[in-house]
Order: sequence, then structure tokens, then C-alpha cells
Amino acid sequence: MSIARPAHILSTRFRWPHAISASLFIYALTTAPGLIRDGRNPDDWRQVHGAPEGGLPLNWTTEEGRWAMEVLYVHVLQERFLPVLQTGLAAGAFLLLSWVLARQSSNRDTRPFATFLIFTLGVHHIYMINALTFSSHVFAFPLALLLSVAGFKCFERGILHAFGSRVIWLLIGAQCIALCAALYQPFVPFGAVILFVSMIRTDRYKTTDVGTFILLSAIGSCLGLLAYVAQAHLAAQLHDHVPTTNRVALASAHELQDKLENSVRLLGQIWRGSLQRIPFAVKTLNSAYIGIGVLLSVGLSIYVLARPPRNWMNALRILVGMIGILLLPLLIWFAYDGPWLPSRAVAYVGLLAAVFYLAVDAEIRARGFTAPVILGLPLIVALTYAFMAPFVWSDQSEMGDRDEALAEKIMIRLVELEGYDGAPFRIVGHTDYPDLAWGDMIGWTVFHAGNSRPGIFKDMFDLDWYAEGGLYEGPLACEAFPAENSVYLYQGAAYVCLSQSPGFSGSLMCADSDRPEIGRVCVTQTAVLRFSEICAPPVRGDRIDVIHTATPTIRSAFYDVQSRGHTIHGGCFYTAGWNGEVPDVIDVSMVGGDGAVTWSEKLTLGAARYPFDSAE
Repeated sequence: MSIARPAHILSTRFRWPHAISASLFIYALTTAPGLIRDGRNPDDWRQVHGAPEGGLPLNWTTEEGRWAMEVLYVHVLQERFLPVLQTGLAAGAFLLLSWVLARQSSNRDTRPFATFLIFTLGVHHIYMINALTFSSHVFAFPLALLLSVAGFKCFERGILHAFGSRVIWLLIGAQCIALCAALYQPFVPFGAVILFVSMIRTDRYKTTDVGTFILLSAIGSCLGLLAYVAQAHLAAQLHDHVPTTNRVALASAHELQDKLENSVRLLGQIWRGSLQRIPFAVKTLNSAYIGIGVLLSVGLSIYVLARPPRNWMNALRILVGMIGILLLPLLIWFAYDGPWLPSRAVAYVGLLAAVFYLAVDAEIRARGFTAPVILGLPLIVALTYAFMAPFVWSDQSEMGDRDEALAEKIMIRLVELEGYDGAPFRIVGHTDYPDLAWGDMIGWTVFHAGNSRPGIFKDMFDLDWYAEGGLYEGPLACEAFPAENSVYLYQGAAYVCLSQSPGFSGSLMCADSDRPEIGRVCVTQTAVLRFSEICAPPVRGDRIDVIHTATPTIRSAFYDVQSRGHTIHGGCFYTAGWNGEVPDVIDVSMVGGDGAVTWSEKLTLGAARYPFDSAE
């Protein structure tokens, strides 16, 4: 028996008790245990201690503009993860969100099944799992999605009212958009799925109403973003800080051109699930799912155009609605800093995929056709992800266990290290677990490269300081832990090498900057080093870029969170990663929090030996 028959039975005989109980049952079997036993990603180990003086590591308000996230975690959850409570709240938020989307995209008789389908595919999609590994955000992420949808539903309500009521709904919707952005900016565009579904549903929405909806959505979204910016600045000023948004920023003309050239490739990766490491069979299923959905939409549009009364406007609406849903995850990329897009920024792809099919199915049914296989396809995909979810969560938990075991072994070696006085130690290099990695944050160990504040030691051993992590190179050559020389003392500081390091003592290629706060810059094949007598980081939000002059694609950066100096020989040193040849000339520049270059200089590298006497 094909999937069409059971899908037809489920879609027509599934009632609300079945939908709610089935959704929560699968959630309880797959996602809830994973959320409760989550192995803590690197951010979790820092955030478990809340917000110390200065706003770090909870820098959501002052450095990411997400003031509502800080309110939720710090003031409502009292700086605690409370996994059981958040797991329950998240289930409720996801269920409510699924119901709202089902009302929008399906007919009354299939609405319970549609709710179950949206919930199951949306919650268990690999991108959503990646987002939910952030223990502080388990409830915040679905709440942000719900607020975005609520905003666009308010804009939709404005269609049916006179001017005065329309303004009120517009302002309420704008505030929902502002709150969504204050929780997590990348989720703001998601609510537009309501608008695109209204385009596809020609049986429910008049073309004139859709036009009004588009206008109200544009005005309301702009008002919402303006309100968000004003509220974010006010919240940051209450913290006595200047707000920046180091994740979301307007792209330069050059960056925009690069993103446009790569947009088709990225769009394919998003819908195939390639932003994470998933089995090839699942990627193939995703590709077939989207491909068939596109063919159904195009076929439906052609049918509307070919059959009397040959309504070209309805045909165009179906095509535009389809294209809008497919392009929706790509919008945030053009406002996201840098070429990389984390999958959590488009965690709602599973929700879009379900809604897309439901809207097309409803439109086909409205024209007198029945095709149960249409709902069978998303059911297969949803159950596939639900089956895969426990394995993903199990590996995430195993990663946490390995991190804790490694932390215990490191502390044992430090206790045994002669001369170690219990002061903050330094971690050189990194480790990873390829057998547990599903991509992005899933399986990303707290000991990953560049993590300057691995909070695991502070939490596990009740310390009042953070270990100094993120060193790409240490002063002495060493083998990877637990080798004999992987733990050593140098200039009174303890070093732990998680990966092999050649050390920077000896011959280096260096140059002195004209800026005393930059000091001497040295480049090896694996790291960029800065040595300075001034042990202070740049102004918050700034970074120092180092670029290979002859090959600009080879570059590195010292970010503010990585720029706390490591004391040595009466000064401080700083490290950043480097992957390429040692150049003759480098460009060094200071970049402000707004992305503007405040100054730059060219440096010609020459031979020097560390500890320094004089550069040749």
C-alpha cells in the first residue's frame, strides 16, 4: 500500500485530540529527552554563570542588540537554564505556532493533521535541533518565531478594518516584529510566510486584499524595525554601553555582489539540509521533496492559466507565493555579517517546507481535485527527521560527556604539574569529535579552535576565573594532550596543548607597527601573533584585521573577545589563526564595530628571534 492511502486517512479523520497527543508523544520520545540531557555547547558553558560585570559573556544587549533575550534569561529565568520548564514552554509555543500556520495554509477538515505535520517537521528538522542546542534559547527561539508570525497576522487583520482600527493593528504587529528582533533578528522575515501563503490561496484571498496585505506588511515591518532599533539603543544605554550588532549589518557593495553571485548555491544548500552534516539519503529526500513541490506549484499555475476563465493574476500569485517561500530563508543572509550563514538563522526551514505543501494541497483541493500523495510526501520527510532526531541528541549528549571527561583529566595533570599555583591556565590548540559532529553547533566541543572563554572549568570545579583559551600557538613546542610535554610552565603561566604546536620561541617573521597598542606582528604558517607592552584589548566592538597583501583571501582577525592579552616577558601576546604561507608584506587595520576601517598600514616582515632582542 502506498503512502497516499494512510496520508488520506490521516488528513481527513485526524481530529484535534489525535493531533495534539501525537505531536506531544513524538516530542516526548525524541526532542524532550535531548533538551533535558543536552551536552552543553560552548556558549552554554559561558552562559550558565549569567552576566558578570561588563555584560560579558551575556553580551546580547550591548553587542548583539537582543535586549529581550537578556530580559528573558536574566530576569525571567533568573540566569538558569531550567531545561524541564523550557522544554515544556517550547512545546507549547511550537504547538501554538503550528496551529496558526495550519489555519493559514490548510482547510478546516485537514487542519488537525496539518498542525501535527507542521509541528513534527518543524521541531525535528536538523536546523531546528541545532538552534535548540543553545540551552538558554530553548523557549526563546520558538517564541521569536511565534512573534514574527503574530506580527504578520496583525497586518493581515488590518485588511478587514477601517483606517483607525487598521492603524492599531499595524502598531501591534510592528511591536511584535520589534520583540522578535530583540529576541533573535534572523527570525524576523519568517512571518512573511503568512503573506506568501495568502498569495497561493487564491480560493481564500482576493487579489485586492493581497495587495493591501503587502502594503501593510511593508509599512508594519519598517515600523517594527525602527521600534526595535530605538528600543535596543535605550536598553543598551541603561547598561551604560554603546549598542552594536556584530551579527546583523548592512553589506557593502562588494559583499553584496559576492552574496548575489553565491545566492543560488547557498539556497540549494539550505533546502537540501547541507548547512549541516546529514546522511546523503536525507539530502536526496529533501531535494526530491522541494523539487516535486516546485513542479506541483508550476503545474497548478499553468492549469489556472490554461482553464477558463484563464485568470493570469491567480497564476502569477501562485508562482510568486511559491518563489517567496523558497527565497525566504535567503533574505537574512544579505543582512548577516560575513559570507557564512549558521543553520540556526534559518531553523524554521522545516516549518516552511510543511506549510508550502499544505498551501499547494489546499489550493488543488479547492479546484476539485484530490491528491492524497501530496500530504504523504511531507509526512515521509517529517517522520524521517523524527526518527533521526534521537541519534542527533544522543551524540550531543555524548559530546558533553567527553568534554567533561577531558576537563577532569586536564585538571588532574595541572594539579600534578610542579610549580602550578592554581592560577588561570592557557589552552593551546583545540580538539574535536568527528564521529559526533552533525555540523554547526551540534557536536562542536567547548575545546574548539578560538574559544577564548571555555567556561567548563569554572562550572565543574567552582572556580572564580575562566581558563584562557583560544591560543593558536604557545611559547614552547608541544605534542597533543595527554603527551608528556603537553602540559608545561613558562614564565610562571601553565599551558595545556590540546593539539600539536611548533611554539613561537625561536625564529619568526615579524614587523613593528606604528601603533603602540598593536605592537609587533609576527606570522607563522598556523598563527598570527601580536606582542605588545600594552596589555589592553581594543575598544569593545573593534577588531584587528591582518591580510596577506599578495593574496587577500588569506586573512585573519583579532576580535575583541579574543584580544585579552596573555602576559609574558613584561608585556602581553595575542594569537589568531592563520592558514597559508608566511607572506613578505601584510596589511594591518583596525575595524570598528560598525565595520568601518579606522586606520590601516602595510608591514614588511623581517626575521626576528623570540624572546626578542631586536628585529633584523
